[in-house]
Amino acid sequence: MKNEPLVPSLIKKIIYEGPKDIIKYKNFEVLRDHISTYLDSLIKRQIDKGIINEDTPLKTLPTYPFAYWAKTDFDFVNGWLNPTVDKKKFDYSATAKDELVYEDD
Repeated sequence: MKNEPLVPSLIKKIIYEGPKDIIKYKNFEVLRDHISTYLDSLIKRQIDKGIINEDTPLKTLPTYPFAYWAKTDFDFVNGWLNPTVDKKKFDYSATAKDELVYEDD
């Protein structure tokens, strides 16, 4: 979440400015004051890293609901199709094998 553009900003907006019945149903009033400091720190982090800037409009990305790196095909009649990913670029299996350590090994 912390590296996904605008996600912390959108969450903060939703928990404070969402429809009143949803805020009540999801019990956002109880938790929002506790996590707002954390969300503010994530928003500041994204600004500091250049992921977003203070003038970035608060809206979902054009690739929503998929990650920004996924190639999507949107058809206005049928909607979203499954995203495609360059598997060579995002093949983390070797890294994962290095990180997996078992006590019996």
